[in-house]
Amino acid sequence: MARAGRQATPRDMVISLAVLLIPIVAITLFFTQRVPGPPVQVVDWKPVLAQAREQANFPIWAPTELPNGWRPTQVSWVQRGNPDLTGNPVPADRWQFGTLNAQDVYLGIDEQAGGGADFVATASRNGVADGQSVIGANTWQRLVTNDRQQTRSLVLTTKQATTVVSGDVPYDQLEAFVRTLTAS
Repeated sequence: MARAGRQATPRDMVISLAVLLIPIVAITLFFTQRVPGPPVQVVDWKPVLAQAREQANFPIWAPTELPNGWRPTQVSWVQRGNPDLTGNPVPADRWQFGTLNAQDVYLGIDEQAGGGADFVATASRNGVADGQSVIGANTWQRLVTNDRQQTRSLVLTTKQATTVVSGDVPYDQLEAFVRTLTAS
């Protein structure tokens, strides 16, 4: 700082600016540091898949293997009348599988015997029609949510079951994920 009776020099201005900026930068860094969340819990999904395929009266869609860096985080097979993960009884046999891709984006498969509009609305987060995707021999209905996340879903309805594959990714990535799935 300049002394009384002396002209301020550029050096004095730099010192004054540093005195102001250093605390501002320190406070900004302190409040913008991200605290790491709890580690992702990976689940062993293959035994549940084997059980679902053994007990289901419809083909269960699931990946043969997951790409490197993908982590399965959720899997369930619940038969009609039994409680799901929320404790509510399911109206029909239901298969669910969820994974984080290499970019930590969740992709999920929700499949239910019969299915229906309520099931699709819940599984797709109330997605609205957005065209179709032809993958292999199947035509999947495209749905998209109207929120900021833009969750996209591909829906396949057969006589036996309804399958909803969803994620906060573009359709081409969702279609690529569906191509890794087999139904048996």
